[in-house]
Parts: sequence; structure tokens; C-alpha cells
Amino acid sequence: MDVQLDNWSNVESFVADQFMKKLRRNQLGLNTKRPPPYVMSATLRMAASVDRKTSADRRLLRLLLVEMASTCVAQISDAERDGMVLHATRCTMAECLSVCRGLRGDEAHLFIVESGAVTAEVEGAVVTLTRGDYFGEAIETVMYSAGQLHAKERGTVFRVPADKCKALYGLWERKVAEYLPVLRRVAPFQGLPLWSLLRASQEATTWTAARNTVVVGKGQRFTGIHVVLRGSLVVRGPRLAQPQEPFLFSAGDIVGEEAAVNRHGSSTVDIKAVDPAGSALLTLPERVSLWHVVPLVRTQLNILAKAYVVEAT
Repeated sequence: MDVQLDNWSNVESFVADQFMKKLRRNQLGLNTKRPPPYVMSATLRMAASVDRKTSADRRLLRLLLVEMASTCVAQISDAERDGMVLHATRCTMAECLSVCRGLRGDEAHLFIVESGAVTAEVEGAVVTLTRGDYFGEAIETVMYSAGQLHAKERGTVFRVPADKCKALYGLWERKVAEYLPVLRRVAPFQGLPLWSLLRASQEATTWTAARNTVVVGKGQRFTGIHVVLRGSLVVRGPRLAQPQEPFLFSAGDIVGEEAAVNRHGSSTVDIKAVDPAGSALLTLPERVSLWHVVPLVRTQLNILAKAYVVEAT
């Protein structure tokens, strides 16, 4: 197509030159093949309809995942963690409780408490779930009382589809199968509801203390409860109930509970491993111990601490 200006006399030469250059560029553009329009990938199309969270929400959810399952999250891949964060949605506490059947949830989601608090009555004990705690996980190998949930404090909850938690569920299943029988045989834990033992099993870790390793140091704040699996440990310190006789811990005993129940909030003695072959320990982390173990068996733990420490309470 050829375009001519009828009258150049009334148009400045600069304007006429710019007009003709633009016209020639447009004419050339019609003859060139235009690039295809941008096609959104399947992942981005899914994210546009699924992920309604802000960047701050995603960072918060990642932090909660690390807090709630610190011993397991590091063992699942980045892609699996990203999938959990991407597909998680936020709901109110009231909306969550309306679809949940106790601590088993709705059997389709893993619920992570973002704010507020939930209580559940399980086997005569009251369990409280606060920020960073979770419920609704599918543990197929063990049947436990789900109790009934009540909103203690209004808040919000993240819900993650169960099909995005398969790797995490698999790790929890294996840890429960290995550690639950051990915790059931620990005498002070006999009064715990099965759900609390399950939660402790999910977050427990095992390690071996070499000879002369200080498992619990004098003045050390509470860091968790240790169950002796193999070997022996001895108590050292000036506040022993029977200083003339060494107090030994062997398989099935627990150590570290003194700092959780005394008024100082720290240990008053040293507890060392003395077995030449090393002592194997099962450790319940600080969070699960303080939230779901110590409040339910505080009396039993006080009695144990008084057996080797003067003025444990």
C-alpha cells in the first residue's frame, strides 16, 4: 500500500520525514513474521488459580514447616516442600473445626496452626495446639482416639492437601513404626495418651553419646528428654540425693527431665555417658516435650528427678 501526502506545503519537513519513516517501518512490519504470543506454562496456569498467598504468607508457611517437623523437613526434597507451600490455603479456625473430625482432621488435609489455639480432649487428657503445631496427618499403622476439637483462641490455619504431603507422611510412618514401641515401654510415659506418644515418635531422633560425653550439663537449660536405648549414664554434681553412691541410668530410663520441672529451668547436675561402647539415646526435642509430654506427666517426672537431685521442684 502506497500513501502520498496531498499537500506538503502546510506540513513541516521534520514532521513529514518522521511520518514517512514510521509509515515505512509499519509497511515492513506487515511483511515480517510476528513472534507467537507468550504461552503460560501448565505450572504457572495452576499457580494462578491455586496460590492466592502473598510472598510473606509463603515465607511464613515455610518457617512453620521447618518448626513443626524440623527432624523430617530436611529429608524431603525442595520440590516436595515447594508443592506443599504452593497448594496450601488459609482458612479461619471456625471453618477448620467445622470440617474436622477431631485430631484426625478431614482425612484430606494436613492442618498447620498459624495463629490462635485449639484444644482436644484425648483419653482424659487435654491437648493444646498453638502456632506451629499441626494435626490431621494420616498415620495408617496406628489407631488412636481423635478426641473433639474446641477453639480456645480464634485464629487462622493453613491446610495442605494430603497428596502433597506423601513424602512427609512416609517419613512419619517409618519413625512411628521404629520409635513408638520404645516409648510405650518407658515407665513415666505410661500415662500419656497414644496421640502424644505418636507426636513424640514423629519428632524424635536417635544418636550415640561416646564415653565421657556430657549429655546434660550443669546449668544447661531444658533442651529435650533423652531415653536411654543402650549403654549407661552416670550423674555427677554437688546436689545429689545420695552423693556416696553413683546414680546410674540404663536402658529404658530417661534423663534431662529435671530442667523441665524444677523452679530454676536448668539442670543442677552433670549427666555423662560412661559405657565404653557408647550410649544410644532417643531424644524428644524441646518443643514436643514441653507441649505434649511434660504437662501431662509432670508429677511422674518430678518423682524421677527427686530420686537423684535434692530439691528438684
